Amino acid sequence: MEDEDKVNPEQPNVPLSIRLKQRWLKSWPLAVGALVLSVWVFGPRLFKHPERPPLQVEETVDRQAKWEAVEQPVVPDLVWLDLNDDGTRGVAVASNGTLLTSADAGASWRIVRSPPIEASEIPSVAVFAGEGIVVGCGTDESRYTTVYEWSDTGLWSKVEGVFGGVAGASSDGSVLVGGGGMVALRQGVHRWKFSSIKEAGELTLYGASREGKQIVVVGDYGFIGTSEDEGRTWKTEYAGEAALYGVTTRGVETALAVGAGGLYERIRGKSRWQITGREAGSPDALTGIVSTRQVVYAIGERKGEPLLLKSTNGGQSWERELTGEPYDYTPRTEDDRLVAIAAANDVIVTATATGKIYRRLE
Repeated sequence: MEDEDKVNPEQPNVPLSIRLKQRWLKSWPLAVGALVLSVWVFGPRLFKHPERPPLQVEETVDRQAKWEAVEQPVVPDLVWLDLNDDGTRGVAVASNGTLLTSADAGASWRIVRSPPIEASEIPSVAVFAGEGIVVGCGTDESRYTTVYEWSDTGLWSKVEGVFGGVAGASSDGSVLVGGGGMVALRQGVHRWKFSSIKEAGELTLYGASREGKQIVVVGDYGFIGTSEDEGRTWKTEYAGEAALYGVTTRGVETALAVGAGGLYERIRGKSRWQITGREAGSPDALTGIVSTRQVVYAIGERKGEPLLLKSTNGGQSWERELTGEPYDYTPRTEDDRLVAIAAANDVIVTATATGKIYRRLE
C-alpha cells in the first residue's frame, strides 16, 4: 500500500468514505478486509490483561463441519450479510450497491432490484427489518447519511440527513450505528430516530446488538456504549484502546465484542457491567462475530491468514473451523478472507473477498 493510502490513526474523524474504502476495497496487510482506520496501530495498542490466560485456539479438524459454496452470481466486494430471524431468508450488499437475496436459507442467491443509490453514497449494511430490507450508506467526504428501506409495497423509501454515515447494524435491523457516535433506532416502517452518544464524540461506531430494551454498541478506540432504556441514556466504557468491530449479546447478561485487540467479554454483575479484555491467543484481530442458539462464530486474521473460529461454550474457548474432504472450505489465502458473516436459527453463511458465499451444512 502506498503512503498516500495511509490514514493518520490519531484522526478518528476521517471521512467515512475513506474508512469504508479501506475497510472493504483495499488490501489487508494487518487483518481481514473488514479492518479500518484504527487497525494501523493495533499492534502497539493491543490491550492485554495478564491476570487472565490468553485464549487458545484449537487446531483440530472437525470432520463433522461441512460447508458448501452456494449457488449465486459472484459479486465482488460484498460488504454485509444478514439473515432474517428464522434463518429462512438472506440479504447481502456489495460496495457498488448490488443487492442479493436468498429465499431458501442461504442455499441460493439472486440479484434483485437495488435501491436508487447515488454515486456519492457508499453502502455499508443490508439487514432485515421486520418484513422489509434496510440498506444503510455513508456519503463521500461528509457526514451525510442515507437509509433506504424496502417494504411489501415494492418501492424503496429514503431517509437522509447529516447524522454521521452508517457503518454497522444490529442483526435484527433495528439499530444502525456510524460516524460521530451515531445511533439510529427503527421506530416503525420507514421511520427512524437518529441521535448520537455524546461521550463518543467524533468516534465511529461499527457494531451493535440488541436484546429487548438493552442496546450495546462498539467502535473506535475500544469504545463500548450500553443502554438499558432503548437508547435514552448510555453508560460508556473503553475496552483498551484498539478498535472494536462487532458485538453479540447472549441474553441480557453477557456480551462478546471483537476487534483489533482480539476478544472482549462483558459480564453484568449486580451493580454494573464488568469488562474483561482477553487477548485472543492466536488471532491478530477479529472483525465480526455472530451467535446462534448454541454456537458463537467469529471471523478474523492471524499472521496474514484468515480465520473462522467457533465456540460452543459462550466464548470461553474457541477452535478453528477446519473441515475435512470433500467439503473443504478452510480459508487460507488472501482471496479466501472472510469479509462478512451472518447467523440465525443455526443457519450460518459467510462471504469472501472474491464475492463467494458459503453456507455451513449441519
